[in-house]
Amino acid sequence: MNIVIDTLRFSDKLKEAGFAERQADGLTRALSEELLEQLATKADIKTLKDSLNARMDSISDRIDSLENRFNFLFALIGLLVVLELIPVVTPLFGG
Repeated sequence: MNIVIDTLRFSDKLKEAGFAERQADGLTRALSEELLEQLATKADIKTLKDSLNARMDSISDRIDSLENRFNFLFALIGLLVVLELIPVVTPLFGG
């Protein structure tokens, strides 16, 4: 989205409202510079996007790690049950 400000028209409107030419031009310039400083550049957006992507990758890696740990834990519990090293608790499963 591009924001375009017609600074000449803005300055002319200030003059029509009673501002001196120097005041109107100075105010127009100051406002234009302030607005430009507030707008995000394409580089700003790319930096933010890259940062968000890196965070999402980190979260995805953590989820994968947790999933692997749970899978290992369930496999270990299953092995211990099969080897009868821990008893099966059937009341928990409705049995």
